[in-house]
Amino acid sequence: MKHPTFGLCYFTFVYGHPKTSKRKEVWDQLASFQEHINGPWIWIGDFNQVLSNAEKQSSTSQNCPGASYLHDCLRDTEMIPLQSTRVKYTWKNKRGGHALVLEKLDRAFINNAWLHT
Repeated sequence: MKHPTFGLCYFTFVYGHPKTSKRKEVWDQLASFQEHINGPWIWIGDFNQVLSNAEKQSSTSQNCPGASYLHDCLRDTEMIPLQSTRVKYTWKNKRGGHALVLEKLDRAFINNAWLHT
């Protein structure tokens, strides 16, 4: 997309693989795009991945398999989370009681150039 003042802006729509073991491939592919980006860049989508225990509510294990790979990708690409308001969790497993799981899976990340547009 071409912004009238800032030139090209890059949008990447993301769907993280439902299988944890396959998500690293998605993050690696995202990182590979960086060499072609020269301007504001935003990733928006369903990442299917929490970044920390704070993004998950569950009565069972609070472990976050796969989070380290997404953290590595964010560090390598210098992307930062776009802060959301009001909605803490974007997904639930449609169960009740102790089986209920809530997670923040839908999100957006931006690069530093995006902050200056």
